[in-house]
Amino acid sequence: MSDEYFSRTIDLIRANLRKRKGALQRHRIIGVSCKFTLYAIRRNHASWPLQRCPLCLRPDMFLTQSLFFNIAILTAGLTLVGWLSHFAAHRFISLSALERHYSVSAVMFQVLGSIAGIMQAFVVVGFWNSYQDTVNSAHQEVENLTVTYRNLIVLPESAARAEVIDRYKQYVVSIMADELPGHGLGKGPNTATQTTMDQFWESLRKLATEIQSPGQQAVFQIILTDANAAAKLRQHRVNGINSADSNLLWVVLIASSLLVMAAMGTVNIGRRETLYYVLTLSLAFMFSMMIAVANDYSTPYEGTITISDNAYGVLVNYFGGAH
Repeated sequence: MSDEYFSRTIDLIRANLRKRKGALQRHRIIGVSCKFTLYAIRRNHASWPLQRCPLCLRPDMFLTQSLFFNIAILTAGLTLVGWLSHFAAHRFISLSALERHYSVSAVMFQVLGSIAGIMQAFVVVGFWNSYQDTVNSAHQEVENLTVTYRNLIVLPESAARAEVIDRYKQYVVSIMADELPGHGLGKGPNTATQTTMDQFWESLRKLATEIQSPGQQAVFQIILTDANAAAKLRQHRVNGINSADSNLLWVVLIASSLLVMAAMGTVNIGRRETLYYVLTLSLAFMFSMMIAVANDYSTPYEGTITISDNAYGVLVNYFGGAH
């Protein structure tokens, strides 16, 4: 191997190393920038006016707590998409070409709209079923708690029974004051509520040692059954908050709306531009209602369609006045 060839090889290796070093430095700069961006996102996440990350594929990043205001926002946005698509189609496609292919584009638009409507109907019905399940569970939980209190006051008066009733009241008040407001913020079980629940069960265990007669044993067994049912329903309520993951459903709901509104720009209806704008606005309004209603059903403890804490408040007033 000649010295000249060896020198050229060394020069090529050095040049390659310099390129790799420069690329590595750029990668490091990009990595530092990404880390800084993620740090800023995490630090400012709590101060955002809407409490969920915009990367979570949910409409919460641009919607509000009002169903009607959300419909107005979504209608304006989807209408804008349809009009921009219309202007883009007429900007890049000649009017004669649109007229020639009107029959094909109209049929394809009808098929696309029908498929999107069916998919969105399934999504909205799914959110509605989940909301109804949450409502029914909350009502059943209140019923079990009410029956538990009524049976507790049937037992003979004693220090252990008085402690159970006090722990029970603290537990119900904590559900209404601590846990339910947290559900509206997307939080699961509340520590204070869990503590009062554990204290309630501990007081029940102490009361069990004083149960003697068969009648008292029968009543105490009913108390345990209703208390267990209420505890299971609370766990069901908490699990619904923690396991709510509907990102894919939101992708289907929002993407299908955007796709149909964008495809409408290719449908030419001649020179009657005003009619086209009215039809675009009507279609956007229909899609907006479906998205806004689905958003309200997906958050049963906040928004316009919510599960009220009035049932728990009535229970608190009941045992407050009864004992």
